[in-house]
Amino acid sequence: MRKSYFVIALVGLLGTTSSYAETVKDGGYVGCVSDKALSQFIRAVRTKDEAATNHMLTKPECVFLNSNMRITVLDRSLGTAQIRVYVDDSAVDLWTVSEAIQR
Repeated sequence: MRKSYFVIALVGLLGTTSSYAETVKDGGYVGCVSDKALSQFIRAVRTKDEAATNHMLTKPECVFLNSNMRITVLDRSLGTAQIRVYVDDSAVDLWTVSEAIQR
């Protein structure tokens, strides 16, 4: 059930615009459903494991972020941030790298 909600929410993100103080930078940043998934994705990118990154993007555990997404930053820690991405009346929480967030 969580997976299908996640997919529905991500499809709706494509047409949203941001009116929030913080936004996501364009440039290939991803958001993942957990901090563990984000760590796995980063590890796969660093080791050039294309099969693993593609798997995580199609499962989907991670999605590409863009500046059109409306977000709220929920938490920041060293190198990562938890964000809430809004889609109409719904929202999904994702984890991303801190550098993906701009003010």
